[in-house]
Amino acid sequence: MLFHAPINPGQDTQFHVSARVMELPGFSGFTLYKVPKGRAFPLVPHAVKNAAKWVNAYGFVGIAPPRPEFDLFPIFCDGLNEEGLSCAALWMPGAGYPAPGNGENVFFGEFVAWVLGNFKRVKDLERTLRSGEVGVYGPASGEKLYIPLHFIAADSTGAAVVVECMNGVMNVYGEEYELQHRGGLGTTAAGVLTNAPSYDWQRTNITYYGNFTAIGAETSRTQTYPPTCMGLVGLPGDPSSPSRFVRAAFMQHTFSQLARNGDGWLPAPQRSGSPVFGDKPYSSPVQTVVNVALQTAQLVMATPYGSLLSESKQDAKNEGSSGQTPQVGDWSYWTVVRDHTNNTYYYTSAFNNLLQRIELRALSFDDDVQMPHFRSISVIPPARNDWFQDASESFKNA
Repeated sequence: MLFHAPINPGQDTQFHVSARVMELPGFSGFTLYKVPKGRAFPLVPHAVKNAAKWVNAYGFVGIAPPRPEFDLFPIFCDGLNEEGLSCAALWMPGAGYPAPGNGENVFFGEFVAWVLGNFKRVKDLERTLRSGEVGVYGPASGEKLYIPLHFIAADSTGAAVVVECMNGVMNVYGEEYELQHRGGLGTTAAGVLTNAPSYDWQRTNITYYGNFTAIGAETSRTQTYPPTCMGLVGLPGDPSSPSRFVRAAFMQHTFSQLARNGDGWLPAPQRSGSPVFGDKPYSSPVQTVVNVALQTAQLVMATPYGSLLSESKQDAKNEGSSGQTPQVGDWSYWTVVRDHTNNTYYYTSAFNNLLQRIELRALSFDDDVQMPHFRSISVIPPARNDWFQDASESFKNA
């Protein structure tokens, strides 16, 4: 999800912040890498015609799951580069990659690294992909190394582009697509991506929810029953991909309706003569928008551990059997918020909601290291004593 919010009241300058949640079944120990600029890619050679080779112009931080079959080759599924451009790979059942073409061929598993290492603006990425000079390729479903993915990139100007391969064709949904699909709830859906069905289907589907509105005369505190003025009645709440897409698009639509000069949005509301805190705002503009993005992404996308279950393998073999322990299905490993304006990467992980921050401007991307020696940290930390901030002592100093 991509958010746009004014930095200060009365100013046109805006934050551009995006957020995403990673959900998978089972368990994977995700790693966050710092990838220096000047590194030669691909990390593993590919024996195909015109395989893309590049030296990344921009350093980046990126998350990758462990993949033993690739040895030195992490498949980056999310990241932010030092120019404020992000790229993410999301699960897309039914993805069908093209065969290698006549231009440069980027292996689908290296697409995120290719984008983060070579581009600072979405418009340049979109132009390159539309030119035919570069294309994405990958194995067919059922073949070795096949993973169904599609991709979204966003930058510090607030632009976003979706890249999706279906039936052997690479589709690019960027500025041109948005200009053709203005109007209704879909107007603010640029920057939203979930999973299957395909992106064009999702954008058509949300047009059926164009009557939704967050503006109403009554709230859950004051309304009578049955509700008379709740414009959100019927908003999908289930964890399916189409429902999450609708919720995400609607939340972006609501934020776009707030006062563009920041009144009532950023910074957070002022205290009115508080005897302790005076008239200072509750939080800074950055703190406000990052936390709103984090909360919204989790509200729209997150799946708490154990809330989605599947049949055990034993149950699947013996229909009607009982007493078997169900398996944990999809659950949220981590949530990231990318501040494209200030080049800052925030994340929280399962079982630890304490917000972590990485300021890319404070990092050096001139390290002379190669994979597997890229500096890295674990996204989901082991059990630790500092997973919370203890406020007990605050009362002693109050």
